[in-house]
Amino acid sequence: MLSATLCYAQQQGSTNQDFTATEIPDNVWARMQGKTYKENPHIGRDDLRYLRLLHWDYDGKTHQGEMVCNKLIADRVVEIFRLLYEAHYPIERIVLPDEYDADDERQMRANNTSSFCYRAIAGSNKLSKHARGLAVDLNTLYNPYYKDRKDGTRFVQPATATAYCDRTKSFRYKIDHNDLAFRLFTERGFEWGGDWTSCKDFQHFELKDEYCVTENNNQKPKTTMKNFGSKPWMLPQPVLIIGTYNKEGKPNAMNAAWGGTWDMHEIVISLSSHQTTDNLKVNNEFTVAFATTETLVAADYVGLVSGRNTPDKMERTGWTIEKAPNVNAPLFKEMPMTMECRVKQKIDESESGYYLVAEVVNIVCDERYLAADGQPDVEKMHIISYDPVHHNYIEMGKAVGKAFADGKKLK
Repeated sequence: MLSATLCYAQQQGSTNQDFTATEIPDNVWARMQGKTYKENPHIGRDDLRYLRLLHWDYDGKTHQGEMVCNKLIADRVVEIFRLLYEAHYPIERIVLPDEYDADDERQMRANNTSSFCYRAIAGSNKLSKHARGLAVDLNTLYNPYYKDRKDGTRFVQPATATAYCDRTKSFRYKIDHNDLAFRLFTERGFEWGGDWTSCKDFQHFELKDEYCVTENNNQKPKTTMKNFGSKPWMLPQPVLIIGTYNKEGKPNAMNAAWGGTWDMHEIVISLSSHQTTDNLKVNNEFTVAFATTETLVAADYVGLVSGRNTPDKMERTGWTIEKAPNVNAPLFKEMPMTMECRVKQKIDESESGYYLVAEVVNIVCDERYLAADGQPDVEKMHIISYDPVHHNYIEMGKAVGKAFADGKKLK
């Protein structure tokens, strides 16, 4: 094991000290001299940052890694690797390329992950983004660089990675468009070398040119806006579970996303023709619950099938159902919070559906999801929202600010 990497086989958690970005310590700077760092007019010590990054390997052991990168991407890289660690994403090693005397071929054969190294692009005299610390190479042996030559031969780096150029195969450490690392890097302004056409660099994530702005440059990063036309992409969209009884008292649930606040004590929901609209013709009371990560599968299911032709629909959800305390409608006990509602108005009613305006009679919340002040704690609930662009469900995250307060800083 290289001395720069310490193994913590039993460690399960992490602290802020495990993911840090600091100025480069003197002992690290000394190690870099004549290897990853050579005197040059383009980048200096003040432009770089030293990162400490905890990571898992494929065998489930944790290691404290180290990396040097440009200060422009340091915080992003720390965040990415923290999220990779929390997801138990496997990375074999993260050590400074100086451990390999800055020999790119040697460190790639070792499947090392790194960033800064003052060098040219392989096969050219042009400086690599690594020379400015604006790129990260991840799990390099299993995600090689290759370029097809005009004579029909292929240049592969590392040379031992030929088998991993075939991306139709499955193997450990493989990066593709479904990979978590791909998503985390590209969401934060990086482009992936696996998408290049003139060559392929599956290990490589580099900051896009429009984000490469120095502190001394007042220019804002260049952005390009893409038009998508008219779409129902209001974000975020809720995942509402609407509960009703039919005339025999049989419960039903449906999944709706197009809903929100209408007034202080009223909500509005856009409904197409369903068993739910049939039930509301005979009983004008219903419940609205908020789907969660734990109830996701069943919540999606009740939006896929209709109670009109699936008699055992509710039995298949596995939900515990009881009558709501204040309205004649079902309450699904697995949902942390439920609104008891009564129809006030149906707007633009037709055979295809209508806009439903309803009075909120009461809100019921499981006591397990209350905050210290006795009010519902949304962070505890794991409520999900609907992504209408990619048709995903997304769990709501942590609180990041205080409404009606944080904006006062700008007054």
